[in-house]
Amino acid sequence: SYFLYIIHTLSHDLSDEPFLFFAPIVTKKLYLCDALSGNELYMKRNLSIDLVKVIAMFMVIAQHTPNEGTIGESWLLRSSYGIAGIAIPLFFMVSGYLMSGKQLTPRYSLRKIKGILRFVFLTISVFVLLLLVYHKFHFGQLRDIGTYLYQYIAWIFQEGFLWQYWYFAAMIIVYALCPLFGRIFHSRWLTPCIVSLIIVNFAFFIADSIFDLEKRYITQAFRVWYWFMYFLLGGYIRLHADKFKSISWLHAALMCVPYTLFLVSGISRAWGCEYYFGSVLCMIYAVTVFCSCVNTPIEHSRSITTLATLFLPVYAIHPAVIALLSHLSFISLMPPTAQYSAIYVIVCAANLAISYVLMHTPFVKNIFHL
Repeated sequence: SYFLYIIHTLSHDLSDEPFLFFAPIVTKKLYLCDALSGNELYMKRNLSIDLVKVIAMFMVIAQHTPNEGTIGESWLLRSSYGIAGIAIPLFFMVSGYLMSGKQLTPRYSLRKIKGILRFVFLTISVFVLLLLVYHKFHFGQLRDIGTYLYQYIAWIFQEGFLWQYWYFAAMIIVYALCPLFGRIFHSRWLTPCIVSLIIVNFAFFIADSIFDLEKRYITQAFRVWYWFMYFLLGGYIRLHADKFKSISWLHAALMCVPYTLFLVSGISRAWGCEYYFGSVLCMIYAVTVFCSCVNTPIEHSRSITTLATLFLPVYAIHPAVIALLSHLSFISLMPPTAQYSAIYVIVCAANLAISYVLMHTPFVKNIFHL
């Protein structure tokens, strides 16, 4: 039975853990724990997918680095919203790409959801503890207890100190529907589902452009029409790879320009890249970047695999790092464009350094293994 288990495992393309960017990675190989004996099975990684993760990681930092006071003044700041505006779509496309080759059972979904919740509540608890200490020693008193307890649910609604955790709420919804997506991936309904979602997404984009529908009434975690579409697109690209082999970085660059100009032009009433996920330009731009990475042959790259391991800690801590470093006195003396450039470089370096230390610290690194 153990031999059959090995054959069944290796017959699937387990080039990465399906939970997108957050799988534990060891240089060029993935350690897959055998549930029966605890032995480690070695599988060669898909470095092209790791490249997507790394690009999306730097895009996330680029989106959140700007401070609102310089948005209107810095052309580089405004342009970064377009250039880096596809980070979230790339997240879900990677998930769909990787999961389209898996057996998506209810048991698998439950295990992944439990892993997300364990990580979220553990890191929130650590953060709340740090807040308690900070408030007690810096202000001499604690805030209302509700302020701290609210952090345990605020992330779902993109609120609180760890507002960026809304993404995990969206992934829980995706995981809950994984058995259904598994059936869709290998049925004739895949293309009709994607086309239908594209139409729905474009309708929401128009609604946002006219009267800020999503901004007023729907938090990001629950804008599932976007997440489902990009998730299914990622799987479609893997299952129909031959159709996308001709897409190159030239196509990605050519799509980046009109999308960036469109976003910064102010044509749409909504400001923020999250309100453009339903636009056709955003969809095409995301697909071209994703396919360019997938079509880039990478045999060996320790830098890519090392950076890919850092995504989860970077995602968890980057807002706090940005808040701390964006108020450096010498940066405030610079013009807006120089401010943004300096803050971005410093924030990236600090995030990577802190995340690297966390991922190489015993016990602490286990927190980031979902």
